[in-house]
Amino acid sequence: SKATVSVLYWCNMPKGRTREAPESRGEWGELPRSSTTFEKYYNEVYQDKEELGKMVEALQRDLPTTFRVIKEGNERWEEVLHGLERAVAGMGEEVPEAKRPERLPWYPGGCLCWSVKMTKKEMSKEYPSARRFYDLLVKETDRGAIVRQEAVSMIPPLFLDVQTSTSVLDMCAAPGSKTTQLMEMLYGGQGHVVANDADIKRCDVLVKRVQRLPGSMNMSCVVTNHDASKFPKTQLFDRVLADVVCSGDGTLRKNPTLWTKWKPTLGMSQHLLQISILKRGMDLLKPGGRLVYSTCSFNPIENEAVIAHCINTSPCDWEILHLPDKLPLLQRSPGITSWKVPLPDMSSSYSTFADIPRETQLKYGSLKASMFPPERMAKGCDLTHTMRFRPEAMDTGGFFVAVLHRKSETGKEEEACDESVASNVGFTMSKVGTEEQKVLAASFKARESFPTDLCYQRVIDGAGGRSKRVFMVSPEVASVLHASPSLRVVSAGLRVAEKVNSSTYRPTQTAADILSQHVPMEEVPMSVFIELLSSRTQPWTATLPGLLAAAADSMTYLIAANKASHQITAACKKSGSTIQLWGDAIEADRLRVALGIEHSETPVMKPPKVPRTE
Repeated sequence: SKATVSVLYWCNMPKGRTREAPESRGEWGELPRSSTTFEKYYNEVYQDKEELGKMVEALQRDLPTTFRVIKEGNERWEEVLHGLERAVAGMGEEVPEAKRPERLPWYPGGCLCWSVKMTKKEMSKEYPSARRFYDLLVKETDRGAIVRQEAVSMIPPLFLDVQTSTSVLDMCAAPGSKTTQLMEMLYGGQGHVVANDADIKRCDVLVKRVQRLPGSMNMSCVVTNHDASKFPKTQLFDRVLADVVCSGDGTLRKNPTLWTKWKPTLGMSQHLLQISILKRGMDLLKPGGRLVYSTCSFNPIENEAVIAHCINTSPCDWEILHLPDKLPLLQRSPGITSWKVPLPDMSSSYSTFADIPRETQLKYGSLKASMFPPERMAKGCDLTHTMRFRPEAMDTGGFFVAVLHRKSETGKEEEACDESVASNVGFTMSKVGTEEQKVLAASFKARESFPTDLCYQRVIDGAGGRSKRVFMVSPEVASVLHASPSLRVVSAGLRVAEKVNSSTYRPTQTAADILSQHVPMEEVPMSVFIELLSSRTQPWTATLPGLLAAAADSMTYLIAANKASHQITAACKKSGSTIQLWGDAIEADRLRVALGIEHSETPVMKPPKVPRTE
């Protein structure tokens, strides 16, 4: 009815996150956009000097900002797209046609991926009519409806051919943009993704990126902290993504500071690690499975050379897939089969390792035979079937992608895995105990359908101490946690509750959608919220929990009480003298439709003064 509003609707308000705009290329001032060392090195490597000149010229231009609209699990995706289209249509004549936002036609869905050639400064200040588009980007990024990601970075997951029931390993996942693509592909099915990174700080960034997605997606994701080249072999995967560490010279448009730091040894120093990671990924792939190897580098030492060495030394049969019909609008170049390897001081270059004098080999120990073009390739493995994405082709960064298919097993016994390579104390997840499951269900007044057997807690020490937080995982992730006790688990599933005391658990706002399926949801009179918005006697942070607690006796209301007060307070502070219902025009419009309230009926009130807190 018009007089009531569901608390669950309140729970789905945007989370109280730090406001940050989608990343942009920034203003780099007088930073150099060229390097004689870079050009000299690749003049020795590449035979086609004309193509090299076009590539270097493209690298000196600014990189457009690109982003994706999340569709799966996001009921507002069409609303977001329409908002973007209206913002573009409303841009005035001061915005040059060449700088107007446009869709990337090669991305699946046609309208989900966008490119923007304006800088942050141009959108927010120099072109007033573009401000609406910029504000929408900021707002929807905060909500998790938009993910900022470089265009070529979106390519590797698209070639994995992920189905909803697929098990996926993302070996070098941070900062997480490709992981979010994989989670979207798995949405609504019985698949799962294990997202791994060797750097624990980058794992934290990965977790935050993943948690921006709709809550139900998080249930199918596990974040781990392992050296990718030594990832525990506790299960085999249907798909493996090896987006390996590299020299990164394909990102020069995005990171101009790399021009001054670039040197020939950058790629050489990563070569052996890249081989180790790819070999481990190949060991972890099921027969009949698919592996995608990728780098943001132009260097064949990091690309074709790694693929050739790993396939030629593998005990299994492999095929480099040729997929010209996949994403036909995506412009690509074939991999190369011939290149030279310059010495680190670039005094000379060689086509084969045998051509290097013995004393020179001893002097430069970083030179390896595996860096050179292979004398032969296994049957069905043509290096020209790998793909190079050049910056001048589609106005992007540079990228390399190879799609490998594992054809069969061989009689040779595979290498055993040493699972004791790293301690996992403080990095394990264990199922909530039987008695605690009863306490959890009782705290929520949950129905019998509540899956307490899928609830896990972190074991925080060697003595079996448990964290207060409870996470709900999918059945597939539960199987992974049960079968892989050696995994260093940073995060798994969706945080659904936190322990208050020995007899009470408090639900979380992020789990509102999931909990609503198993927990009775009651309605709160609209007058309660109007009273809150017009309150003058108490700080809102104190008023809101009290009002909700008085409205009805249900733990569900704590979902709103924990977070919403801070969101409304922040909205009031930013709004100035007046604030509309909920302090958010988009949310207000949706709420009006849900309640059947005309626009003119929306109360406009001055925000209460909130005491400053230390």
